[in-house]
Amino acid sequence: MPARTGAGRRRKGRAFELKIIKDLWEGHPPWKPNESPDSGFRAPPPFDSWHLEMKNQERLNIWAALEQAENDAGTKPRAVIFTRARAGTYVALSYEMWKRLVKGS
Repeated sequence: MPARTGAGRRRKGRAFELKIIKDLWEGHPPWKPNESPDSGFRAPPPFDSWHLEMKNQERLNIWAALEQAENDAGTKPRAVIFTRARAGTYVALSYEMWKRLVKGS
């Protein structure tokens, strides 16, 4: 299979973002993409208080993805949601954040 072009990779990533955002909006009022093309899609509450970095890559550099999320998040908590072809969808976040979520605080 030939390598995807830059535009093909962006399309694939955008389709994954759309799938995740549609899933997060389930049970909420109709969703709409943000006005700014640079800011991606808007997530519903309570997910809108998080910075969600989404990656659909066969060979994900998780450290680079976590660093990108950290750089882009500002003061928001952050998570990387990722997948690849014919695989599940996973979430990576800091140990401290995971511990807080499990404890329910």
